[in-house]
Amino acid sequence: MHPLVEVQKLYGKLLHASLVITAGCVYLTNLEAMLSGFNNSPFMPHTPPCDTSNDLKWWAERLQSPTLSRNVPGPVPLTDLNTFSDASSGFGIGITIGNKWCAWCLLPGWKSDGQDISWAEAIGFELLTRSILSSSSGSAYFKVYGDNKGVVEGWWKGHSRNKQTNIVFRCIHAILNTQQCTIHTRYVPSQDNPADELSRGVYPPLAHLLPKHTHPPRTMQLYHRL
Repeated sequence: MHPLVEVQKLYGKLLHASLVITAGCVYLTNLEAMLSGFNNSPFMPHTPPCDTSNDLKWWAERLQSPTLSRNVPGPVPLTDLNTFSDASSGFGIGITIGNKWCAWCLLPGWKSDGQDISWAEAIGFELLTRSILSSSSGSAYFKVYGDNKGVVEGWWKGHSRNKQTNIVFRCIHAILNTQQCTIHTRYVPSQDNPADELSRGVYPPLAHLLPKHTHPPRTMQLYHRL
């Protein structure tokens, strides 16, 4: 069988499986990149992206689970805690939950290995998710707001065009899977995002500062909590 056909069949089956394994879409991006590589030279040998084997290992582990299921999607009550996140490439990251807030300053050198403003926005989304789950109980479905369409709509689609953003999405999926929760993102214009000023270094009174929570260890060297 031609390698292109093999990749197409594998991708199609895993894409179908992602309807149940919802985190799976973000583990298909390397196969998608490989498929696009066949466009100009379909009959030439191709080397898959370097992380493809890790993605396939993740899929193999999930598919070996004794039970795989997902509730049929339908209307569910979303808990809206008035939560927002934002990032500014010139300063940092901010999140708000109701009238509480927290902010982080991006350190020099944070733009590396493909990390850009989309990555910073995704980190804000992750920090917001961690804060919500550490301080809330009794709900499995939360609504969060952001003004970066790449992150907001990327979460809807299951993946982003940015590799580093996808890595953050994978971490968020792992957190949500542990807590058995679901996050629904909603877009809001920057002027209506209360986290916008936080990301630019304009802060409310410290009396409303959110309590400390666990930071993603992989990125602590790239920002610090204010």
